[in-house]
Amino acid sequence: MTELAVQHNYRGHLWCGIGALSAALRIPTSTAKDIIKNVSLRRYIKAVTYSEMAHALSSMGVATFRDYFPRNASDCPTLNQWLEGNFRKWDRVYIVCITGHWIVIKNDQWVDSMNQTARDISSCPYLRAKVRHIVSFDWS
Repeated sequence: MTELAVQHNYRGHLWCGIGALSAALRIPTSTAKDIIKNVSLRRYIKAVTYSEMAHALSSMGVATFRDYFPRNASDCPTLNQWLEGNFRKWDRVYIVCITGHWIVIKNDQWVDSMNQTARDISSCPYLRAKVRHIVSFDWS
């Protein structure tokens, strides 16, 4: 079992980008929210863009690997196809944007802002969703 979990510590709605950053970096969601606010220069955070997620990680000194997929969603792999074809480095944390929703994958576990605790990847409801962006880094 991994230490993968969202550390939600403030009142209010938890948006998926903030939850993903919290789980990936093992920080409270209030800290993740502040990091994204500083990177995006926005007062309110709802959606987190791919570049904002990458910049938030790099602002914390995390060396990342980024993977882009075609702009046309029909050409993007599903999460299940990506897991079968390219998901081989189990020592990495993957922050995956699937059709506008951020999830975090580590080993055979996944977490997002709705479940907030690690669950088995086979139970993931997003396996048929299209993968748009991936940011990965070594778990330290």
